[in-house]
This record gives sequence, structure tokens and C-alpha cells, in this order.
Amino acid sequence: MFKSLRVLSRLLGPTPDPEVICDPDLDMIDLVVPVLNLGGHETLYVVWRGEALARISGAKRILRSDSFPLFFALPWGVALGPIFHLPIPAKLDVEVGEPIDLWDYLEGDDPEDRATLERLSGLVQDRLQQMMDRRAARRRWPILG
Repeated sequence: MFKSLRVLSRLLGPTPDPEVICDPDLDMIDLVVPVLNLGGHETLYVVWRGEALARISGAKRILRSDSFPLFFALPWGVALGPIFHLPIPAKLDVEVGEPIDLWDYLEGDDPEDRATLERLSGLVQDRLQQMMDRRAARRRWPILG
């Protein structure tokens, strides 16, 4: 049962990375604390994502990049490809959400069941989306917030 909640933390994956608090004595996840960072996307202006170009050029295989973007950023001005850039100054908003006790949402379901884990993962993602929508509605200007 405890192993399945570790699998849940893997399912949450690279989407807006929630921080997971573990109890070392029980070797299980007690809480998921959603942490939102809004504004980092404003440090780079992407004109074109270039997903097809990433597949054709081999960037997906060689560089492990799903995109080969055309973007505007410092110091290059307009650049093509997954290369470094100096971030344009931007206002970042960080919010730590209310902890989510996953055991409250199991509802008697088998924690080893993949459908249960995906439902719990969706719960955390929905909470992060609500936090992001609320914060984004208050932001008026790129860079300045």
C-alpha cells in the first residue's frame, strides 16, 4: 500500500512540480503540498515551438528536447533551437497551497490500482490549476506582474 503512493509521486511528474513530504518512519507519503511558481514563462518569448523540427532534426532523440523553438531572448535577440538564454527580468509569484492528505481521498479504493493513482494525481493537478488561474487573473502586465 505504501509503495503505491510513492508511485503516485512519480505520476505527478514534471508538471508544475508539487513538493512531496515523506514520513521517513512509515516510508509513505503523508501529504502533497502543491507549490506554484507563476511568471517564469515570461522570461522567454516563444514565437514558434517547433515540435516537428525537433523530430526531423533529431533534437528529440539527441538533446531530449520535444521542441526546437524560434524565440526572442537575451543575448541572441531572435534565436532557433534549444539553446541557453539570459532570462528577461520578470516578476515571479510563488504560492504554497494547502497540504492535500491523499488518504482522505482514497475512499476505500485500492491504493495499488493505477486508476486510483491517476485520480489522485488529477486531484493534485486540479488544485494546482485552480491556484494558477486565481494568480493569473490578478496579473495584468508581463514582466511587471
